[in-house]
Amino acid sequence: MRQSNYSGVSISAESILGNPTVYRAVNLVAGSCAKIPVHIYRYTSDGREKATALPQYSLLLRQPHPFYSAYNFKHSLFSNALIYGNAYAYIVRNEFATPQSLLLLDSRSTTVETTRDGDIICKTSIDNKTFAIPHSDILHIKGLSLNGISGLPLLDILSNAYGYGLSVQRYAAGYFRNNGKPSIAIELPGHLKDAEKIKEFARLWSEQHNSGNPYSPAFLANGTKIHPYSSSNDAGQLIENLEHDIQLVANCIGVPATKLGSKQNTSYSSLESETQAFLSDIDCWLVQFEQECFIKLLSESSKINNTHYIEFERRYLIKIDQKTESDILIAEYNNGIKSFEEMRASINSNIDKDNKQEWRRPNNIVNESEEMKALQDQVTKQAEQIKATPPPAPPAAQEEPPKAAPEERSKLERMAILSLDRLLTRAAKSKDLESNRSIFVQSLSPFENAAEFTDELFEKISTAEDHTKFIESLDAADLVKELK
Repeated sequence: MRQSNYSGVSISAESILGNPTVYRAVNLVAGSCAKIPVHIYRYTSDGREKATALPQYSLLLRQPHPFYSAYNFKHSLFSNALIYGNAYAYIVRNEFATPQSLLLLDSRSTTVETTRDGDIICKTSIDNKTFAIPHSDILHIKGLSLNGISGLPLLDILSNAYGYGLSVQRYAAGYFRNNGKPSIAIELPGHLKDAEKIKEFARLWSEQHNSGNPYSPAFLANGTKIHPYSSSNDAGQLIENLEHDIQLVANCIGVPATKLGSKQNTSYSSLESETQAFLSDIDCWLVQFEQECFIKLLSESSKINNTHYIEFERRYLIKIDQKTESDILIAEYNNGIKSFEEMRASINSNIDKDNKQEWRRPNNIVNESEEMKALQDQVTKQAEQIKATPPPAPPAAQEEPPKAAPEERSKLERMAILSLDRLLTRAAKSKDLESNRSIFVQSLSPFENAAEFTDELFEKISTAEDHTKFIESLDAADLVKELK
């Protein structure tokens, strides 16, 4: 039990959690942090992948200890840090120093000390026995700290703030215990001086008016008077004090007051933006847990070579509506962030299908490889149509063939200009220029020197400082003239 504060209320973990506002705030922060999955990733040549083969991976994601799940472990750890300012978990290792389990320690019985040699150790009491444990074998989550080694004892520092809320709660309980009415003073007649008779009068009064029938008539002896106090609940400002307690707890623990039942209007434009602001507030706890696990759980080679890292999957904290989620998935697919299979996997849909199963793909989802194939098929079809078109019949011998205007072009030239213009636009946007070479040759196949022309064109493009600007400066009509 802690010492009393200015409010005169004794403070302990059990007593402050009896305040619904504190209970809600602690449970909200600890529960939100605990429900986010945490993964160990390994850097690869293609980016990263989950290091599921490491034994530490299942400890953080599934079950740190046979006594509790990952959620219960993290919830208890963050709850202790929020209430006491420090939370501890002992890292049980095997003979190869590989973590095997994580055992929660009692924050009330554990302290951090510095030895004469400059080392940091944790001392904890279990079954009245004291154990000294190297700090490297302790997952230590701390709140506000002035020395960087241990967090400040919040029950002592915030005792006045927590005591204020408890005193308001006790006042409200006492007020309504008296049926929402002020207390009264009973003036006994002067001749009633016997202590036993006074106690008997008090007992009879209590039985008559505190036994579930407070509005029964009062029968008073001669000379007895009742003086009700004139104070009211408005004078005590009960509602204002309860609102003030919510604001105090919200500021102490770092939770939006609206999430604790505050009536004050919020400036957030939507529930999603409010949740995002809440995530920013609790992110300090997530970062500390990630860094503590990186230092204490990973092997020395992994830390030195920087091959692994630990990260919470923070997107689990923000729940968005289905339409917004679909729009985000489509945008990620169109921008090359996710494949079609990864899109389905992210919403827990099957990515395998048999020959009879077809997946409908919306028109606003574009597949780059399929688009290139469609363009290539279109160019091939146009080239075949040009080849299949019979040449015009020669004019009669006696008739002089009409002279074409200088700007008039043949059908083959017009088709080549259109194809080249489309292919140049495609090549300017393409990251892999060589993948377009075969399409150029095939689209210009009606011309005899299509291959030589394409090789020369690509040679000029590849030697240009900026191939995108160089392609944009080319004119399809001028290039077709070189083909003739």
